[in-house]
Amino acid sequence: MEKTKNDLLLSETEKDLLLEVLISQNYVKELVSCEITDIECGVKKTEEARIKKLNDLFDRIVDAGL
Repeated sequence: MEKTKNDLLLSETEKDLLLEVLISQNYVKELVSCEITDIECGVKKTEEARIKKLNDLFDRIVDAGL
C-alpha cells in the first residue's frame, strides 16, 4: 500500500529538522529531480500546477547551489 503525507503528521519543528537534514546531506536536489522524472515518465500522476511548482523549486535549488 502506498504511503501518503497524511500517514505521518509532523510538527513544524520536525518539518524544519527534516528539511535541514535533507539540505545538509545534499539530497534536496536529487529528491526533487527524481520526483520530476517520475512524473514525466508517468510513474506518478499529479496536477500541472504541482509540476510547475516542482520545476520552479528545482531551479531555485540549483541557483542556490544546493
